[in-house]
Amino acid sequence: MNPEKLQHELNQFWDDEIVPTLTEYIKIPNKSPAFDPDWEESGHMDRALDLATQWADAHKPEDSTLHVKRLPGRTPLIMIEIPGEREREQRRRSNGVIAVPEQTWYQLVELSEELKRG
Repeated sequence: MNPEKLQHELNQFWDDEIVPTLTEYIKIPNKSPAFDPDWEESGHMDRALDLATQWADAHKPEDSTLHVKRLPGRTPLIMIEIPGEREREQRRRSNGVIAVPEQTWYQLVELSEELKRG
């Protein structure tokens, strides 16, 4: 890995992707519920949430899933679920079929072998 090239790409990503989104975010007069008791009615939190989720969804890691959790009277939570290597491997093995745990695969192979033997 070329450190200079990596630094250039990071700087470019910062300038092209992060700064413009932060600039738009700052324009939204979104305040903490402690400073804006009518935050749910004002809709600023929803605008900020939409901007953040659109950006995160566009830049999230491969195979990850973006979730937005909401509870009444609470500010929303953005969560990105990133599967580990084991989960990714199970997805590749399943090839479009519902992923099953590794132990179950071995059981299916054994069953298949028994069926072939008659």
